[in-house]
Formats: sequence, structure tokens, C-alpha cells
Amino acid sequence: MLPTRLVKLFTTLSISMLSPLLTAQPFVPPSADFVVETLPSSIVALSQELKQNRTDTSSKANKLSEAQLASLEQQALTAYRIAANTQEQRAYGHTLTILQRWPADQEKTATIHILLAAVLQHEHQFSEALSHLDAALVEAPLNAQAWLMQAQINLVIANYDAARESCNTLSKLVQSAVSINCLAQVDALTGNARRSLNVVENLLAESRDLSRQDYAELFTSAAGFSQRLGQTEVAIRYYYAAWQVAPDHPYILVNFAELLLEQARYEDVIALFSPHDQRALSDEQKILFARALSMSEETQDIEQAELLKSNLARSFEEAFKRQEALPNKAYAQFALYLSKEPSKALSAARANWAVQKEPSDTLLLALAAQANDAQSVISVLERWVDSQRTEDVRLDHVFARSELVQ
Repeated sequence: MLPTRLVKLFTTLSISMLSPLLTAQPFVPPSADFVVETLPSSIVALSQELKQNRTDTSSKANKLSEAQLASLEQQALTAYRIAANTQEQRAYGHTLTILQRWPADQEKTATIHILLAAVLQHEHQFSEALSHLDAALVEAPLNAQAWLMQAQINLVIANYDAARESCNTLSKLVQSAVSINCLAQVDALTGNARRSLNVVENLLAESRDLSRQDYAELFTSAAGFSQRLGQTEVAIRYYYAAWQVAPDHPYILVNFAELLLEQARYEDVIALFSPHDQRALSDEQKILFARALSMSEETQDIEQAELLKSNLARSFEEAFKRQEALPNKAYAQFALYLSKEPSKALSAARANWAVQKEPSDTLLLALAAQANDAQSVISVLERWVDSQRTEDVRLDHVFARSELVQ
């Protein structure tokens, strides 16, 4: 039986279309059977599967046989599949560890280059990821996955001309739904959002051979286009349709929850995240969940929000202490919405926007700048948005409020 909140969400959205700080002293368990941490099921599954499939790839001469290289490639594929499905950071770490076992003096396959690019993309190391995709396409110039990833990364970093070139090449290699959606995403960010929405809606209405993945991606694209055009209810329906097809997809969960939060639909956000293992949620998902819980009238929800906030604060503090690269987008969201530290939010949002410039990144920086009354930052963003011809009513509202203040 579905939880009450989830039933309510289905009913409401029913449509016909598919910081406590850690001390410096290390923790010593009191006994050998003391449970330090319960790992997410994804990591347990990864470990078990790799143990079952692992082939010894050690060699005194550091030269692996073809069979050993093939086994190593399969292990990396297995690890990456779990990482991509769960978005668990440690699963990505396992994947990278396996990929780094590839001997330096032996030619990497196109698949290994693509997997390295995928992990680097997840780590926001976009330049390095693109380099691996270039190498993959030298080995396999007709590899559609490499062209699609190249387009996706160039979209994230706002290199729209390069993204369009990749989409055009992709159109010669794969079924129309993938390439049409690819080009629609570029067009939507360069002044043609309404046309892109029409293209995707026509594709959804007229195609009869779409896969579940096609539906999920097309619904998600239509939702994003609608949201930026200010068609809120349409966007909610499309995100809901995408969520029905792929309820665990991290991108869909984050963007659907963000839109629901914008509309103060806190109960619906809680319904989205409640069925999930909180340990397996990404930082960004935890922040969205905590924001919704903190607006609840239920005491247990408020307590859960405080616990999430405390855990996030500890996680970020640990990253500071280890001098690790912070996830700037998540930290900016945490500082802006949960810890209420607008200056830290602006600093992190700036660092994030220097690396990636998706609409959500631009909006986050604009909101952080607004919270700090940083009019110069808002002016820079307004000029950039105008130069790209990006359409987003949320940004328009921030820019309009800024002009009233001046």
C-alpha cells in the first residue's frame, strides 16, 4: 500500500499523459563488532558484484592479456552502471579506482575513455571529460554515446555551438527521438524555447516506437522548457509523467522537487523523497527534502529536517577539514536556504557558475546575489542571459526586482 503522502501526490497530479563539528581525534570503535556505518545497499551490491566478476589483472610485467583487459573493462562497466543508477558518490569512487587500474602503457579502448569521461563529468571536471571523449571518438568515430555525452557537457558549460555540432552528428547515427531532443535542448537555451517545446510535444504525440528512456527524457525536456517559459502547471504535469516512467532518476527528482518547492507544494516534495533511503540521497536531494520538511506542521518532519541539516553541515565541515573540493552548487543551496549564510552562498554559487552554466546554476547565482544585494553580479548575469537569448521567467523576475531596487 502506498504511503498517504504518495497517494495524495498521485491524486493531486493525476494526468492522462504518461552543524555539529567533528573533533580532530579519530574515532576508535569499542569492539570489533561495533557498527561504524551502515552502507547504502548500492555499495553493498557493487562490492558483491565486483567480487563475483573480478578477474586478477595483476602482472609482474604490468602487461595485461586481452582477456584481462576485457575483464577490467567489464568490471568498470558494472561499477559505473551501479553508480549511475544510484548516484552514490562512493560508487563513482569505486568506478574510478577500477578505471585507474588500466595499464598506462596499454592503449585505452573507446569504452574506457567514455567511462572515464562519465566519471569526470559527474565530478564536474568537464574539460578533462571532453578530452577523453575526443580520444574515444578517434577510436570509434561512430560511437553515438560519445557524441551525446559531448553535446550534454557542452550544454552544461554553455558552449552551445559545439553542442549543436555534436547533436547534428548524432542525428546521422541514432533514432530520431534522441537527436531531435538533443537539438531541442540547444534551441531552448538559445532563444527558441517555445519552438523546442512544440517539437518535443509533437514527437511525443506522433511517435509510436519510443522506449521508456525516450519517454523519460522527452517528458523531462518538455517540463524544463515549460518551466522556463512560465507554464507552471504544464511543467508539473510533464515532470510528473517523467517521474512515473523513471521514479528514481536523480535529475528528474531534483528538478521536479525544485519546481514543487517554487510553488510551495511542500507536502508533494516530502512525498517524492519519503520512500527513498535517506542515506542514498545526494546532497542536493537532501537539501530539497529538508527545505520541504522544515515547512511542515508535523513535529516529526521538523525534527527530520533538523537532522538532515545537521548531517549536511557535518558533511560539508568534513570536506573543509580534508581540504576536499566542495560541491559548490549543493553548498550554495545549503548556505542560502538552510544555514542562512548568504555571503557563503554567493561565494559558492559564483564558483559553481564559473564551471557550469545550466539555467539552474544561473538562477542559483542570481538568487544568491539578490540575497546579498549584489547588484553588480545581477547585472553581469542579465547581460549574459541577453547575449545567449536564454528564456527563463524566474530569472526575469529576479532581474525585474533588481531594477526596482536600483
